Formats: sequence, structure tokens, C-alpha cells
Amino acid sequence: MNMPRSVGLGLVERGHGADHAGDLGLSGAEDELILEAARTLDAILITHDLDFGRLLAFSGGTRPSVLILRGIDNKPDEILSVLDQQWSWWGPAADQGAVVILEPSALRIRSLPIEL
Repeated sequence: MNMPRSVGLGLVERGHGADHAGDLGLSGAEDELILEAARTLDAILITHDLDFGRLLAFSGGTRPSVLILRGIDNKPDEILSVLDQQWSWWGPAADQGAVVILEPSALRIRSLPIEL
């Protein structure tokens, strides 16, 4: 969500599945609907929007994982480079269920469900 479609294409080239919210008919949809679609697809939602992490935390859910990119330019090459460089750190946590905040010089991981 909030990602250039070419990021999804880059992920597919790397052997990962990827769908853009717009390609799923969810352009302009409420965040809750997008989060539910990611849960149904058992996908990792990649976004710049902190709201998805909050929604997931308050839901008490264990899926989907949300990867929030902060302070990272919205250029596809930069996004893919950061994802590639940090994959070994955040990928396993996201596979298990987590909210991950990835910044140029920091990585924060909160396993799901988040106890409030």
C-alpha cells in the first residue's frame, strides 16, 4: 500500500509474490479493508503508513504482518535495495507475524499479537 507498482514487479522478479492494492480493486479503500485483504491472502503488507501498524496492534490479530518503511524515499530502486539489504533481519519475523518498522538506520520488530 502506498508503494509504486514497480516495487511489486521487483519483488516478483526476486521470486516473491506481490499484489498492489490497486490491482486488487482496493484503490482508495479504507485501511481496514486493505488489512483484511492482506490477511486473507496471507500477505505482508508493505506501506509508508503508520496507521496499518496501529490497526493491527489494536486488533489483537496475528496476521497479516505489516512492514512500515519510514524515511525511505518512494523510489522503487531505493525501496527494493533497502528490502534486499535487510531481508535476513525482518523476513523471518514477518513470516511469523510482526509489525516491522524499517528505517535507513534502524529496524524495529514487534511480534504479533501485540499486548497492549
